[in-house]
Amino acid sequence: MQIKLSFFVIIMYIFLGTTSVHASNEIPVPIDGVLDLSVVDKMEVLELKGEWRLYPQKFVDPVEIPLETDYILIDVPDTWEYSIYKDSYLNPQTYATYYLKIILPENMDAFSLYIPDISSTYKLFINEEFIVQMGNPSVTPENEVGKWKPTVVTYAPKTNIVELVLQVSNFHHNDGGMWESIMMGPVEEIYFVRTLELMRGILLSGILLAFTFYFINFYVVVKPRNHSTLYLALGCFLAFIREFITKDVPLQFLYDNFPFKIQVALEYITLCGLAIIITEYVLYNFNSNKYLTYFKRLLDAISVTMIIIVILAPMLYYTSLVIPIQITVIANLLLIIIVAIIAMIQKNREALVLFVGSILLLTFSSLEMAFINRFFDKSIILDMGIVVLIFFLLLLIHLHNKLTNKAFTEAAQSKDREVAFLRAQIVPHFINNALSNAIYLVETTPSQAKRFLIELSNLMVNKYNFNLKNSIQEIPLQQEIEIIRSYVYIQNIRFNNKITYIEDINEKALDILVPPLLVQPLIENAITHGLSNNNKPTSKLLLIISLEKDFLNITVEDNGTGINTNKLIHLESSNFEEGSLGIKNIKERINNLKGSSFRISSKLGDKTTVTIKIKCNN
Repeated sequence: MQIKLSFFVIIMYIFLGTTSVHASNEIPVPIDGVLDLSVVDKMEVLELKGEWRLYPQKFVDPVEIPLETDYILIDVPDTWEYSIYKDSYLNPQTYATYYLKIILPENMDAFSLYIPDISSTYKLFINEEFIVQMGNPSVTPENEVGKWKPTVVTYAPKTNIVELVLQVSNFHHNDGGMWESIMMGPVEEIYFVRTLELMRGILLSGILLAFTFYFINFYVVVKPRNHSTLYLALGCFLAFIREFITKDVPLQFLYDNFPFKIQVALEYITLCGLAIIITEYVLYNFNSNKYLTYFKRLLDAISVTMIIIVILAPMLYYTSLVIPIQITVIANLLLIIIVAIIAMIQKNREALVLFVGSILLLTFSSLEMAFINRFFDKSIILDMGIVVLIFFLLLLIHLHNKLTNKAFTEAAQSKDREVAFLRAQIVPHFINNALSNAIYLVETTPSQAKRFLIELSNLMVNKYNFNLKNSIQEIPLQQEIEIIRSYVYIQNIRFNNKITYIEDINEKALDILVPPLLVQPLIENAITHGLSNNNKPTSKLLLIISLEKDFLNITVEDNGTGINTNKLIHLESSNFEEGSLGIKNIKERINNLKGSSFRISSKLGDKTTVTIKIKCNN
């Protein structure tokens, strides 16, 4: 069983992107609350990790910092409950002031700071000037308002001395303080890091949401229905929520006032839910040992109990249960590995893929948990956790490849499910190509990547916006055209913008109702069969929509390689061909419409023209 090379391309793109944004370790570090960068020849992105001053149980006014002597040194990143103040450990639920003095290199006009989550809320001052605030830090629990949202600030110092003062409070979470390092560097580079991290978060969220729709559609199409597909859909959706509310917090970038308590609760609930769902999927498909099933039910009971506690208990309480939750997650991953080993012994060929994926997932999950529990500082390898999750999902798709092809064939032969079949045409092959292009654009051209992701989202939403009670519903022609535009844009990126797409559309036709996905498959075939191997200087794709009395005329024409007679006969007799929708299937759909007709003509080496004529309903 072979894994598509594109799987590994996606993983390497994401991993290389992750490694590229991490700060250099070959620079001075803060000592005794002072960071001397005057010896640095060229300013690069750096993490402000090292010894900061901490003034416990007080919000020190930046003006009074030189007068305050009651402080301790604290290693950043770390939570403050491990620091000793007046012969005892600090209470996690308290407030304090962080201070760091930075001596800048000469001729540094401006710099930027990338500030990650700080538990639970803070105010930042630079050289006694208020800069930014997240939430509302307070000396009392009643007045504190928590907020986690990474941000970037820019400052132009008047001298080469910069003093950072952060007033931080935490009365909501079990851990308090700066558990991640602030990053500092040139303005352009910090904003690039910020954009890259945010785009990656949105991109990965989009991947997971696309997989959610894919598996839901798979479940609807297949008869008899495979319930394990719903496990994958739910697992992808939980992973989507988790990715969307964590990392660089795409959620708060779009909606700034999302409730802090709900954000934290969802982070814990989705972790427990993922452990339940992924393990349930594996046991459903690979396990026949009743004792392992009993153990799984025990783990489920523990995870469900944790979820109930998160829902009902205060944040301060359930965030103290992070280690029991992590142990439960690890136990689920170990169970998956045991099931995979047993399946391999029983000569299940797909079990090896499951075993490799679960080992990787266990490894990086363990490393991430070790970082959370402060066993070591964060390194670039930990950022592969989400990559491994995507890899694991791709493996699960691969396990169902044969079943997927069978489902598509069955759906194509069923009239009452033909629209569901059409929507299922965005198979992993297309998704992989699209995501590979998106990841490349994120690394090279973030502005173009944003447009690409919007078009991909539009394509996904419109193609999967089905009505379960009436799968043969009609849609305005305008909506079909929007799908086509998104599809052509995505494919054009894939083919290095070699396709010139031209529209000649009568605007009066845009409101006419047509069967969903009527024209898009023709565009897809034109690109796949006509333009993908076109050696002409310009590849043209023309869409003409006109009105003639009571008829709607639609023409799709490409100047590609054309189709010879034998190939055309083969296409017209095949319901499904890899990479495209069979011409026969499209022709039958058109001919089933009263008063409508379908015609295709082609000249080898010149062009292919497809014409649809549909009688309009008055």
